[in-house]
Amino acid sequence: QTIITVDTLEENLSPAFEENIRRQFPELNIKFVYYNQKQYDVAEKLNLPYVYAWLSWTIALNECQTKTAFIHDYDALILKNTLEKRYKHFVESGVKIQGIMWYKTNGIVPEDKLSSTFESFVDIRWIKQHPPLQMFNQVGILNGRRVDFDTLLYSQYRFIPQDQRTIMTMGPEELVHPTQMIHQYTMTIKFPNRPWRAYIALTMIPFFYYLSGKRKFLIEAAKNIRDSESKSIDLLGNGIRINFSRLTSLGVNNMLKNMLQVCLSLHIAPFGDLIEYGNALYCLTETPSSACWKENFSSEQKDWITSASCSS
Repeated sequence: QTIITVDTLEENLSPAFEENIRRQFPELNIKFVYYNQKQYDVAEKLNLPYVYAWLSWTIALNECQTKTAFIHDYDALILKNTLEKRYKHFVESGVKIQGIMWYKTNGIVPEDKLSSTFESFVDIRWIKQHPPLQMFNQVGILNGRRVDFDTLLYSQYRFIPQDQRTIMTMGPEELVHPTQMIHQYTMTIKFPNRPWRAYIALTMIPFFYYLSGKRKFLIEAAKNIRDSESKSIDLLGNGIRINFSRLTSLGVNNMLKNMLQVCLSLHIAPFGDLIEYGNALYCLTETPSSACWKENFSSEQKDWITSASCSS
């Protein structure tokens, strides 16, 4: 069963919303769950991404009737059939959580052996032993350091012995995850036009639209960048201006490498629209032409770039 938590009230969506998705993916056995009125009111008042993430995850985990759940981040693209191997290893190992990397930010270091929550397998019996609020983000002390425990990290630290936490890494050919794309978009809505942490992952959204079938979105986003007289861009053409003043060439390179990896893994033939979009992003960051499409791209990615440039 695939459980989709929708972070709004059911009546806020059209009656055809669920049916449309079920019709496209009948094999997924989808169950939709929504916020109730109180949950919706509180979440909308706070309007913070980690509130939505925690609340959506806990609602879905409460609905889960299996022994194991897989927590999937909405902006992560799984490109190969790696989950079957990971799931079998998780079940056989008998651990409580299996992530893809040890958490390493907000004061927490890999040596703490706390698994990042996204793309994690978790033991539902362990999850349901504890109140949902315990999963929430909180500040605390870990090994003498002041840290910010992300969702589920405090529960791991307090209630899972270190030998009951493990990871199985997924390489870029298996998983492309821009990280914090939805977080950054939520913060853009809450604080419009603020230069928040460079907003790197937001540059992936036009590409996600392209993958969804909206083929003209990359070119439209490139045009929105080029037509802007400042670095505050209405990137998606929806009236929400994103301040890209802290976006760097390195950030653009990283996101373009993600896009190229998806194209290679999904066997998407080279196409010029991605090159045009990338060039617009380089222009936005005032990257010299001699440095565009140069930094740490693989040989396969470079071949794709060359072919796509010829068709541009």
